[in-house]
Parts: sequence; C-alpha cells; structure tokens
Amino acid sequence: KFQILPEYKFTYISPSVNDILGYDADEHYLNPFITFGIIHPDDAEIQKSKVDKNSDFSKTFCARFKHKKGHYVWVEDYLMPTYDENGNLTSIAGISRDITERKKLEEKLEQQKKELEAIIENISDGISIIDNKGKYVLVNRAAREMFLPSCKDVDKIGNEYENYELYNIHGEETTVEDAPTSRLI
Repeated sequence: KFQILPEYKFTYISPSVNDILGYDADEHYLNPFITFGIIHPDDAEIQKSKVDKNSDFSKTFCARFKHKKGHYVWVEDYLMPTYDENGNLTSIAGISRDITERKKLEEKLEQQKKELEAIIENISDGISIIDNKGKYVLVNRAAREMFLPSCKDVDKIGNEYENYELYNIHGEETTVEDAPTSRLI
C-alpha cells in the first residue's frame, strides 16, 4: 500500500517485491520514490499516473522497471485507490506481478504476425478472406490487382462489398453464405 496524503510513503509492501525488482521491502520503505527512479524513461508518465486522482484505475498499469541487476522487468499493477471526503486521492493499494515473459511472447507473436502478413501480401496467388457479414477481412496485393483494381483501401473494400456480385465456378450468381469458403468456416 502506498500513501499519497499527507506524505508519500509505503505503509506496506510485500517481501516478494525483491523477487520482481531485486530491491527488498526495506529499501522501498526508506525511499518511497524508488520506483520513480527505476522506471524506464518511456514509461515515466505511466508511473506518474498511478498517483493521479484522474487516472482510470479500472485498468491495469503496465510499465518497465530497471531491476537492481540492471535489466528491465515488465510489471503489471492492479491498483485500488482510496479517496478522502473531498475527493483527494489519499492512497493506493495494489497487486503487482512480473509479466516480462508474457511481453516477450507477445513481441514474438507480433513479429511472426508481421512476417506472415508480409508473405500473404507478397505471394503471387490472390488471397481474400471475407467474414460472415460479407466484409473483406484481408485482401492481398495479387487479389486486389486481379479482382478489385479500382479499390485501393481494404477498409473501403469491406465497406463497399455489397456492391460486388459473387459467382460460383459454373458462372451462377451466389451469396456469401453459399460461397465455398463461407461454408468451410
């Protein structure tokens, strides 16, 4: 628990903080601004917002902190504010957890997604994906050049999809619901 009024100080901090940041609880009690000193420069505003009464405390706060050993650790905080009768933020209680591994996996997944999108976009076969409402979810370059040369914006294509007619391999008009790819999904 972190007290804001009448002065900044930790009133309780779990000993497990040592496992996350490398600094023990006593170091936090002696220096209530320790987390402001080890926050990653790009996340300083996030750290400041934790003591701002106008922050949205219904959401988690994710930020990077420099571990005592020198590497950065991603920390996710669930914070619960306490206000006085005048609406002043007096303290925050919270639960913090190390999400570094999750962030690494998210970063890896994002990289793989970009690689896959690049492959799909540049493959010579036309690929398009239409959702069950008839909106294009994905149209690669080859498909745009072959079937939709006048449409440059994928969102525009999705919004104007109803203007197009679909035909099956026999040349008969069909609906999105009856398209083979729709039935497959």
